[in-house]
Amino acid sequence: MTDVTVIVVTYNSGACFPELKAALEAQTRPFRLLVWDNASESNHRPRAEHFPLGAQITQSEQNLGFAAANNRCAALADTPYIALLNPDAFPEPNWLDRLVDAASRYPDAAGFGSTQIKAHAPDVFDGLGDAYHFVGASWRGAHGAPRASIEPREGYTFAVCGAAALYRTQAWRDVGGFDERLFCFGEDVDLAFRLRLRGWEIVQAADATVSHIGGASTAARSGFETFHNARNTMWVFVKNMPASLLWMAAPLHALKTLTHYAFSFLRREGASYRLGVHAGLAGLGDAWRQRQNVERSGDAADRIARALTWSPLALLQRAPKIWR
Repeated sequence: MTDVTVIVVTYNSGACFPELKAALEAQTRPFRLLVWDNASESNHRPRAEHFPLGAQITQSEQNLGFAAANNRCAALADTPYIALLNPDAFPEPNWLDRLVDAASRYPDAAGFGSTQIKAHAPDVFDGLGDAYHFVGASWRGAHGAPRASIEPREGYTFAVCGAAALYRTQAWRDVGGFDERLFCFGEDVDLAFRLRLRGWEIVQAADATVSHIGGASTAARSGFETFHNARNTMWVFVKNMPASLLWMAAPLHALKTLTHYAFSFLRREGASYRLGVHAGLAGLGDAWRQRQNVERSGDAADRIARALTWSPLALLQRAPKIWR
C-alpha cells in the first residue's frame, strides 16, 4: 500500500534513465509510478527495464506538453498525494518521506517543494522555491547561488518548482491541475496562483533534496524555452492576479515587457522572445476569459499580496522568499 503516486514525464530523456532508476529504487517510501512519454525519438523511449518494477508506462505518439501529460497521469492517481519528478531530477533516498512529512505538518498547504541542487555543480543551488514579483515576474529562488551563502529553510513560498514537487491530489483536481494551454514553463506558478486564490498555502520543504540537471529535454531546441516563458508570463499574470493588484501592476508589467522586447534585439534568442510576446498578446483575450473561471476566496487579494515579492532588489538578485 502507498499514499503517493510519482509522475515522470519524459521527452528525449533516455540519457537520464539509469540515474533516475537508481534514485527511485533507493526511495525509503513505497510509491506507485506512472511514466508518460511525449513522442520521444525511438532511442529515447522508456521501457520497463528503465524504471523500477511495476512502473506503468504510457507511450504517446503526440507531444502533448508537460502540462497535459502530467494531467493525464494525475487523472489516474488513486493516492492522497501525487509527486511530480522530472527525468533529470534525481532525489535523495528520503525525498518522498520528507515531502509527505511536510504535508502532515502543514495541513493548510496543497503544494510542497524540494531543495534543488545543480547536478553538475553540487555546491550550487538550482532552486529554493519559486518567487513571484508584483510586476508579474517569477523565478527560481537562489538559482545559481553558492550553497555556502544560504541555509535552506522550511516555510511558505509563493510556488514550488514542478521539477520535483508533491501535491494533494484532491486539491490538484479541485483547481483543474495544470493549464494545458501553457504547454510547458510557468504551469507550476499558474497552479500555485490558483491554489492560493482558493485559500491553500504552498510550502518549501528544506530537507527534501534533489539533484537537478535542468533543461535535459529542451536544451537542443533553440528558443523553445524563451518563446514559452515570454508568452506564458503574460497569460499567468492576466489570468490570476486579483483585480485590485492587477490594475496597479499592469503598467509596470507592460513596461517590463517592452523593456525586454527592446533589449531582445541584442540577444541571440531575441526573435524567440518577440514571437512569444506576440503570441501572448494574441491570446490575452482567452486569458481574460479564463480569469472569470478562476475561483477566489474572500481574502484572495490579501493572501496574494502577502505572498508576492515587492522589492526590486530581490527581483534583480533572484532571491528566494520563504517565510514561517
